[in-house]
Amino acid sequence: MNKGSINDLWLSIFEGFLEVKNIDQSEMFENVVAKILKKHNLDYLIEFATEDIFKFQFILLRETDRGVALMAAAYLENSIEDLLNKYFIKDISSKEDPFNKYGFLSSFSSKIDLAYMLGLISNKTKRELNWIREMRNKFAHSADFIDFKKQSFADKCNNLNDYERSEELSPRDIFINAVFRLSGIIYKTTLDLNGRQRKSNEKSVQFDLRKLMPDFEEEVIKEMKYYLEDD
Repeated sequence: MNKGSINDLWLSIFEGFLEVKNIDQSEMFENVVAKILKKHNLDYLIEFATEDIFKFQFILLRETDRGVALMAAAYLENSIEDLLNKYFIKDISSKEDPFNKYGFLSSFSSKIDLAYMLGLISNKTKRELNWIREMRNKFAHSADFIDFKKQSFADKCNNLNDYERSEELSPRDIFINAVFRLSGIIYKTTLDLNGRQRKSNEKSVQFDLRKLMPDFEEEVIKEMKYYLEDD
């Protein structure tokens, strides 16, 4: 059994244990993430430890290839929607809501296009989001077993590779790295609009956990075990 399978098995048992013990998973995860960030001298990120971006990046690592594609696209689409909402008035009726089923921003592609036209994302980000959207659609509409090793997916994943190129990176890893990077870019822009971002002369907030901490998943699992022992 490989390390990933062992981690998945342990986490399944762990989640069941938390439910039996009635332990608040969100609070525990926030405490664990804060401890890990402090250990890596990333204290400036602790105030964001409650944010969904950390939970999303951790959970994504455990998904199947199809699950990764669907979950990543859904999260990025929701993130773009949250970003666009910063520009809209607050009292829009459900009938006028552009994001509802019949609204002009109901699709992922329309959200990407508007975010680009408003200058909220770069042309590069727009292009990469569309590649992820296209891969999501192929995974969603195929009844066959497919994964990121399929040539058409592998080629698109190679186009997403913004890290130092390495033969050790699988198409799946490249895809996840790109999703982490894009989710961080969108999240940072949302914070800028909220007025929560640091001053320009201070350290820029980086939300790509895999780049900051390559062993983040293993560290979370390890700290979760300690958390339960102390409980």
